[in-house]
Formats: sequence, C-alpha cells, structure tokens
Amino acid sequence: MIAPLPVPVLIAPDLSPGAKLCYAVLCRYAGKDGVCYPSLRTLSDNLNASSVIPAGP
Repeated sequence: MIAPLPVPVLIAPDLSPGAKLCYAVLCRYAGKDGVCYPSLRTLSDNLNASSVIPAGP
C-alpha cells in the first residue's frame, strides 16, 4: 500500500524523519474523512519500534 505525503510534510525542516514516517503510517489508516484510530501497538509494529510514547503537553 502507498501512503503519499503532502509536499509541506516532506520538506518541513522541523519534522524529524521519524515524525514523517509516523505521519505516513497514520495516513495509511486514515479513512476518506482523514480520521484514524490505530492502537499504539499497531503504530509500534508498523514503525518497527519497541514502544510508542505519545508526546505530552
């Protein structure tokens, strides 16, 4: 499956490569309305990470 990224995301200097990859994974699960709710387990499996820790405020 292909998850194209918007050019502004691709060229954003303040986003790390990991953040861009995470965005691509979220896009993969998003429906036509752009909403998605993958579990943290699904995200970590897709990102080949041992865990995914959401950023806090």
